[in-house]
Amino acid sequence: MGFKNTLYKVSGLYYWDNMAKDVQDYIKSCPRCQTSGPKRQQELLHPIPVGSKHFEQWALDVKHVPTSKTGARYIIARIEYLTKWVEARAIRYQTSAEVASFIYEEIITRHGCPHIIITDNGKPFIGDLIAKVCLHYTIHHKTITVGNSQANGLIERLNGTIGGIIKKTAADHKVSWDQYLPAALFAYRTIKYQYQLDIRTAKEVATLNHVRKEAQEFIKRSQVTQKKAIDKKIDNELRQWKPPFKLGDLVTLYVGIKSNSWTGKISDSWEGVYIIHQTLAKGTYMIKPYMGEANRLRRMHGNRLKLYALPDVF
Repeated sequence: MGFKNTLYKVSGLYYWDNMAKDVQDYIKSCPRCQTSGPKRQQELLHPIPVGSKHFEQWALDVKHVPTSKTGARYIIARIEYLTKWVEARAIRYQTSAEVASFIYEEIITRHGCPHIIITDNGKPFIGDLIAKVCLHYTIHHKTITVGNSQANGLIERLNGTIGGIIKKTAADHKVSWDQYLPAALFAYRTIKYQYQLDIRTAKEVATLNHVRKEAQEFIKRSQVTQKKAIDKKIDNELRQWKPPFKLGDLVTLYVGIKSNSWTGKISDSWEGVYIIHQTLAKGTYMIKPYMGEANRLRRMHGNRLKLYALPDVF
């Protein structure tokens, strides 16, 4: 019911000194109340640096889709940070072997060895095979914090765009979505961007490096604008930003169940009680269970955590 409604009902029957504060503290430390509510943007934005050299930094992801006639159940996609060039492939199984094959055939043999690839912590990306491929080709493999897909927002947006294009195909063609994937990629690649050059003459080829430099500066300005918007939102809510958690704080974890079904609507949004074990860079923390497996450490982003108040025991 919240603080105001609870205070209204209690005050109709009882009164004592500091009643409002006591009710507020009780509501704040209510175990069941702390399992509901949305998560908040409480960590600062950390834009991913984009270099001036093309095809040196890629984002990869694998998404599950409805099974096609040929048995394809996943789309593995990649996008380059500077040029925004995209590739995707329909696959039947999301395995490290499929990912390694995609990296070699679609990136290395076509565009050269990248310096950096960025992925989530899905099993196909964190296996020994991918580690060996990256070691062999001197690729720096970066993984984002668990549950913080916004850190790899470029590929997440690509997934949504490609999915939206395929979704618009005729109803009787949806079971053959893998046959229309190349057409969807063609549509995406031919979208007009602010920095676009039709190469027809040698003079235009000579200006490519200048265009890439301008594109890099445009991306940097966009990142600065986005960061200012997020920082302003945080400042408006918190007045003055400071690290939301410190060593030893008790926190609960956002599980993020979608509320598009009755199961999601009535499920707890937050679960467990954890201790901040270590603070890491860029808004990430190492947490461990408050009770139970004390040695089980997990890396989580601060936007998926909120302070937990233990109830008073009388």
